[in-house]
Amino acid sequence: MDHIELDDGDARAVLTAVTGPGHAAIGDLIRAHGAPDVLALGLTGGLSGRPAAQVAAGLARTGISSADDVHRLAERLQATAKEHRARLLTPDDEAWPRSLSELHAHPSTANWGEPWCLWVQGVDASHHRPRSAVVGNDWPSTWAKQFTRDLTARLSEHGVTVVCSARLGVAAEAAAEAIAHRRTVNAVVAGGFGQTSQGVDPHLIEQIAAHGAVYASLPPHTPASAANAGYRDALLAAMSGPIAAIEVPSGSAKRPLFTTAKALDRAVYSAGHPYLITKRVGNAALESEGALAISDPAVMADAIAGIETPTDQ
Repeated sequence: MDHIELDDGDARAVLTAVTGPGHAAIGDLIRAHGAPDVLALGLTGGLSGRPAAQVAAGLARTGISSADDVHRLAERLQATAKEHRARLLTPDDEAWPRSLSELHAHPSTANWGEPWCLWVQGVDASHHRPRSAVVGNDWPSTWAKQFTRDLTARLSEHGVTVVCSARLGVAAEAAAEAIAHRRTVNAVVAGGFGQTSQGVDPHLIEQIAAHGAVYASLPPHTPASAANAGYRDALLAAMSGPIAAIEVPSGSAKRPLFTTAKALDRAVYSAGHPYLITKRVGNAALESEGALAISDPAVMADAIAGIETPTDQ
């Protein structure tokens, strides 16, 4: 077996780079053998089964055939992380978001599990505080923008940390309002730093990192994909407590954010436009799946903060 002289974090980063993040079965291999040995066994064919085949295929696809190749890739990943002022987190780090471990308990969510590592910009000390994901349309109505600002202002008063995707629209409104109140903001992005998905404002990422933390499940300079956007949504659901869904697009109920939220038993509060049908369709579907409709941002914020038990409005 080739000897891989990497620490566990760097080996996890290499595995993420060659296979993509969060496959629950590969996570089981890492827990059983350790990330360096999974890489070594992947090079020599010393493991059997589908997860091992995924590792071997990822190594072959990226042109890695020796321990020296693995070490060179690890060095490149370290260099790109430094370039983007990002640090590598693993589940053993104190700053690791502990609620992500719930994903491993529910691998049925598209066979995703807890990430093996994350790249993070900023410093987040808010993991002991309540969190709420604020999500919605990239092109919200004026009503939705105001609802988001009012909701986030009230959440800030309650000391709730906002979690978002850093995309344009509702997510950007929530992040900006929380920052204006000098509150911590967290974001999870699709793609690696420097190659995040379309619709993400790089300036907003910088602002969020200055007031909290931005997490990426792919190494810097790795383009976003549809699969990684889905995994980003699963991470958002896992990092959040209750979820505020404001004027969400049609079809949202079947997307990973809300299917994962359902699997993890996260409460979802829904606010669709009061009269524009095209801005209500997505929320109506969520509500048919059990989301609670709340038309008052103050009532929604109080429900998220656990101050009162809301009733359907």
